[in-house]
Amino acid sequence: MNFFTRLNTKIALNRKHEEKLFQAVSRELELGQVNRGLWLKALSSCHGNENQAKSTYVKLRVQAIKDDMLIQGALEQDIPLPEESEEEEIQLREYRETIEPSIRAPWNEELESSKIIEYAAKARKDRLKRAFQK
Repeated sequence: MNFFTRLNTKIALNRKHEEKLFQAVSRELELGQVNRGLWLKALSSCHGNENQAKSTYVKLRVQAIKDDMLIQGALEQDIPLPEESEEEEIQLREYRETIEPSIRAPWNEELESSKIIEYAAKARKDRLKRAFQK
C-alpha cells in the first residue's frame, strides 16, 4: 500500500469515527442529556440565537468527547501529566464544594459521572496546555 492510499484510508477512518461521535451526541440529545457548560458556551458564542447554538453545541460536544478520548489514551499510556499547582488544587476543591453538587442534582448517575469526567478531562487538558507553553 503506497503512502497516499494509507493516508486516504486513515482520513476515511477518521471521518467514520467522527460520524459515530455525532451519532452518540444525537443519542444524548434524544435522552435529554445536555452538558450545561457546553450549551452555555454555544449559546454565548451565537449571541443567544438558539438555532445556531444547537449546531454549535453538537460540534463542541463532539470535540469534548474527542478530548476525553485523547486524554484517556495519554493516561493509559502512562504519559506523565504536570503536577497540579496549589492554585489548581484550590480551584478543584472549590469545584467539588460548589459546582459538583449542582451538577449531581438534576441528572442521573450515568450523566453525573460523565460530567465529572468531562471536568477532570478539561482540567488535565488545561494543565497539558500550560506545560507545553512553558
